[in-house]
Amino acid sequence: ALSSVIPCYAAGQMQKLQVLRVVACNGMKEVFETQLGTSSNKNNKSGGDEGNGGIPRVKNNVIMLPNIKILKIRYCNHLEHIFTFSALESLRQLEELMIEDCKAMKVIVKKEEDASSKKVVVFPRLTSIVLVKLPELEGFFLGMNEFRWPSFDEVTIKNCPKMMVFAAGGSTAPQLNYIHTGLGKHTLDQSGLNFHQTTSPSSHGATSCPATSEGTIWSFHNMIELYVERNYDVKKIIPSSELLQLQKLEKVHVCSCDGVDEVFEALEAAGRNRNRNRNSSSGSAFDESSQTTTLFNLPNLTQVKWEYLCGLRYIWKNNLRYIWKNNQWTAFEFPNLTRVHISTCKRLEHVFTSSMGGSLLQLQELCIWNCSEMEEVI
Repeated sequence: ALSSVIPCYAAGQMQKLQVLRVVACNGMKEVFETQLGTSSNKNNKSGGDEGNGGIPRVKNNVIMLPNIKILKIRYCNHLEHIFTFSALESLRQLEELMIEDCKAMKVIVKKEEDASSKKVVVFPRLTSIVLVKLPELEGFFLGMNEFRWPSFDEVTIKNCPKMMVFAAGGSTAPQLNYIHTGLGKHTLDQSGLNFHQTTSPSSHGATSCPATSEGTIWSFHNMIELYVERNYDVKKIIPSSELLQLQKLEKVHVCSCDGVDEVFEALEAAGRNRNRNRNSSSGSAFDESSQTTTLFNLPNLTQVKWEYLCGLRYIWKNNLRYIWKNNQWTAFEFPNLTRVHISTCKRLEHVFTSSMGGSLLQLQELCIWNCSEMEEVI
């Protein structure tokens, strides 16, 4: 089986390599070979040093590919890292990096014991990093070196449940304004990529609501677009405990999530909540005797789209199979909602409650298709 893509003896002929895509190489343990291999390789396959016309390397035999611009790796289940730290200086032309579905991947850049933690790493041309379905990934780099990304404008991190930090030594990315996660699109605050997760950002495996950690890039408080697709475990998209954090939310799109029965979870009285949700910890409960009504205003929400949600009963729940739930403890307003698209939600009976009519003044487009149980829009 292929153990590495670029062996030491071949790199001397690959100095012009610009694009490298590696797919489904399950036996591969290294992308760039870091050791010289067998004595046969050394003797017969140009394993000499650079001074003798051989292969350009850094001190620990890492091959340098100075012109590589695009690197994409998918379905390589024995890879634990992509680069060693000492190889980074040769990646100044790298523009795009995508790593997807590599089950053993722990870090993108591996620490080296003899590397100085004071050295600042700069990726001058790198604009995009995509990290998807890496169940063992703990971070991009776990050493204490600072990283600078002057051209960064796109970062996607999805289904990386163990990723608690991007670069432990800190990152500077002045052009990066947003980050895409498994929940959607988030704005970045002043800390940028310098987040430290305390809980898992992954929504997979959740039986109630997608997990988030307040104060991190996966929070609802800085979400501007919510997008959930093909998650068959989640039942409620936004837990009631997060409803007050949705001030920046602009768009919602939920598609092909058969287990979803409620999108925006409404508050429940304590006794009722215990009876209905004995196995769920997502809901917010309180004393029914307080008779307190909480108003949830989503001032920036303009578009919602629900597709192929066969189990959807509520979006905002009121009575059974309502989209929006208004009860004596919960009320919703969305003064700038302009577009609502609903298709193939076969258990859905209603769209809006009558009390919501006053907040629909900006609604311009309403599309409902293939909802066989629909009885009323309002």
